[in-house]
Amino acid sequence: MKSYNLLVITPATVRPMILSNTLISFNEYLFLRDYNENINVQLAIHIDPVGEENRTMLDVTLTAKRHMKIDWIYKNYEEQHSLIRAFRRLWEYAAVSDFDYIFYLEDDWQLLRLINLQRMIDLMEKYPNLATLRLPFRPTAEKWSKNWRHLFPWNGDYFYCPEEDKPHIGWCGHPNIVRKKFVYETAMLLHPNECPERQMKGFWANEMSQIIMKWDYGVYGYPNEKEAIRDIGRQWRNEHNIIKEKDTSWRIA
Repeated sequence: MKSYNLLVITPATVRPMILSNTLISFNEYLFLRDYNENINVQLAIHIDPVGEENRTMLDVTLTAKRHMKIDWIYKNYEEQHSLIRAFRRLWEYAAVSDFDYIFYLEDDWQLLRLINLQRMIDLMEKYPNLATLRLPFRPTAEKWSKNWRHLFPWNGDYFYCPEEDKPHIGWCGHPNIVRKKFVYETAMLLHPNECPERQMKGFWANEMSQIIMKWDYGVYGYPNEKEAIRDIGRQWRNEHNIIKEKDTSWRIA
């Protein structure tokens, strides 16, 4: 069986317990299963100094090292810190890495059930035009997966994004496996001060939209399954009065 190298890229803030819960759940249900012996999983993490006052970026570093094999750590000591800057650094790093596939995982998602990583890679191999395959955040139905108000039909292997919906939600920041060529093509076009999810759309007649529209996108899973992921960061931000601005910078209310 062919071996694969998978790079998990994670933008993180100073919330070591949140990160720990995320990595524990993804290791247990996805990355460290016995049938994934031929998949080498490593982590690249970007840490912004925003979060719990009694914790530091060192705490986050130690948490990451405790749970995963580390390929790269970037600690941001700049005055400005935001998701887009973290995303862009990680995206650019992944684009020129030696890994076969990328897995985008923000630091505040919990995986709720078993997911077959080998099958996700097999689908990426089977469908060479598939740019991303993300995990479902809602239960799937018999014939489709609902993504906000958009319905992704079941094609027998995965739930695919219709052509007319690619400009809206082809790319999404939910946990997903990503083709490295897609990362490479989009990395050079990312603006350092604009939200990545807003930039990676197909609404505008520009180079980014041409790339977005030529690729396919999907949701992993089978019909009639429970949701696979849960956002565990929103409540934490509300409790700590930390607001994510539209430009993805962090502000303490």
